[in-house]
Amino acid sequence: MLNSEGLKTNKGNVYSPSTVRGILTNEVYTGILIWNKYDKKTREKKYNDKKDWVKIDNRIPKIIDKKDFVTVQKLLRKGRK
Repeated sequence: MLNSEGLKTNKGNVYSPSTVRGILTNEVYTGILIWNKYDKKTREKKYNDKKDWVKIDNRIPKIIDKKDFVTVQKLLRKGRK
């Protein structure tokens, strides 16, 4: 639907299934700002422990409702089995 409406990603690309999946599995799109998710000292993205993450709700504009986000996560987990 995104591609048929002519929408592009921030980089000007078409939406691929993996791009859409990345959006649907990223909590940031529900309006939560997450700090301290990655270890900035390493050159590669290494996650810090989730207990060390700092989450601030309603800090950025959301494009996915939180209830819908939870539903999608359940459907995706169900599909893996």
